[in-house]
Amino acid sequence: MKKIFFFVAFIFAMMPAILFTACDPDDSIMPEPEPTPETDTIPQPTDTLPQQDTAKPVVVPKMYNLTYHKVVAADSLVKYTTQVSVQKLESDFKWLTDNGYTAILPRDLLTIDTVKPKTVIITFDDGYYDNYLYMYPLLEKYGLKAEINVIVEWITEERKNGWLTWDECREMSQSGLVEIGSHS
Repeated sequence: MKKIFFFVAFIFAMMPAILFTACDPDDSIMPEPEPTPETDTIPQPTDTLPQQDTAKPVVVPKMYNLTYHKVVAADSLVKYTTQVSVQKLESDFKWLTDNGYTAILPRDLLTIDTVKPKTVIITFDDGYYDNYLYMYPLLEKYGLKAEINVIVEWITEERKNGWLTWDECREMSQSGLVEIGSHS
């Protein structure tokens, strides 16, 4: 019985090697498609690409992204690494403003020519009500901007299970301090 077991185990272990060596890599499983007028007119790459000035280096500015999720009322209530207390969030916001950082919204990237030093994008994921209750007043206090990426399915007209309402999203968005994005 042991010999049969080892033989079967050996065959299963060797199966990939047997299959790969038995296949000719030049064999094609799928036949070549017949040329059609559509495929004949597709522009093909050429050897003569436009020359670029290689003397100038491309400068990619450094920009920071701070991502938060749930804001809780006190340090003692922080249970997960995705949570931040109001005190810690205010400390972060105060540090940013005291050190000359500018918070922009993702949509601002479409209208600015260059990203200035000390630019940051602040995001909050999921769309918890505490973003409206705690984070939004801190944005107003410190003159910062943030994006909230909501789980659209969970946002309703009436408060449900600790999520934002559409009215709260509209209010924050109309302030110019908050951009509402889609998390999923």
